[in-house]
Amino acid sequence: MRVSVELEPGSAEAAGILAEWRTAWGVIADGDAVELADADSLVALLDLRTRCYHQGLTVNAVFPDNL
Repeated sequence: MRVSVELEPGSAEAAGILAEWRTAWGVIADGDAVELADADSLVALLDLRTRCYHQGLTVNAVFPDNL
């Protein structure tokens, strides 16, 4: 499942969190999208939310294949 994720507000810290998350859960797909295993997609997104929650970051996720 491809997902494109953006963290707001953008910062170096947000970019680092997103990079660590991408490395842990997915394979980089086209552009800034990440390819997640179907069985892991919900757990991966919940992990990202947890990583961002205490940092005051908003997670914006778009599933480009569903547009």
